Amino acid sequence: MGAPQVTIETITVTRPLKVIAFTCCFITVILMVAATSTADWMLAEGWREGLFMQCISAGAPTPLPFDLPEEAGCGAIRSASYVRGVAALVIIGLIFDFFGTFLTGLGLRSTDPNKKYKYYRVAIYALILALIALLLAAIIYPVQFSKDLSNEPPKDGGIVQPDGDLDFDDDGIIDIADPDDDNDGILDEDDPDDDNDGIADDKDDDDDNDGIPDDEDNLMDDDDLDGDGINDDEDEDDDGDGINDDEDDDDDNDGFLDDEDNDDDNDGI
Repeated sequence: MGAPQVTIETITVTRPLKVIAFTCCFITVILMVAATSTADWMLAEGWREGLFMQCISAGAPTPLPFDLPEEAGCGAIRSASYVRGVAALVIIGLIFDFFGTFLTGLGLRSTDPNKKYKYYRVAIYALILALIALLLAAIIYPVQFSKDLSNEPPKDGGIVQPDGDLDFDDDGIIDIADPDDDNDGILDEDDPDDDNDGIADDKDDDDDNDGIPDDEDNLMDDDDLDGDGINDDEDEDDDGDGINDDEDDDDDNDGFLDDEDNDDDNDGI
């Protein structure tokens, strides 16, 4: 009898790189479908937009850029040429990506070496075109969006123009925060003549000499700082600078940050 024979069965995985490539391409197709349909290409405060749809959240701060409608909800994307161009590039890239993935799968299934070569070669060309289209879209959209946004009116809060002189003694401290408005060395609470005009405060119709009679002065400060007809308790923007109070570092626009200001709403309390 001869020596016993031992047979070892092995399993060989062929073309592992092509299998990995097919798997990656398949995942890319799924991700591209999701990216194309989402409205989260650009996320901003109160609104977002994609390639085909834009959504406005309830309570979004106004005015919105690009003349977006202020009604809450989702609708068709704005008619900007670069948005439509990027959408076209993404769709083209998605089609070529799917086509390349499909041909890669056919190449893996085929047993004919000539067909395999043709499938793989065409798949590579298709995936290269998909990469170019998607790369252009990834460059064009943020660049053009930045240019588009720079043409919008700035939303910096602006400056609320005061009535009269806010700093009588020109010492750099506005009167409402200055313990000595006329800089005469006597604190206002002890000074019988705050504006140092020679008329005692109890007889002076304009104690701080700002050009506004006392019976009209600071009326807005008490309940309606910006004079917009909305009581400060209900007004989301007390000083009317375009920045909501919950985001505004200086609610009363008096030049003092709220965390340093003892009277955030400038009502004298």
